[in-house]
Amino acid sequence: RSVNQYALALSEAVMHMDEDQWILAARSDDFKECVTAFVEKRSAKPTGF
Repeated sequence: RSVNQYALALSEAVMHMDEDQWILAARSDDFKECVTAFVEKRSAKPTGF
């Protein structure tokens, strides 16, 4: 039982970390450029971090 509780807690922690990283990435200029390039059906020109 305690193993399952530990696994569940770890899984929830990882999901929150994933969400945080997604939010940070979605705010970047490279993300916007890549989405725009995809919609316009052209190659993306990311500038890096």
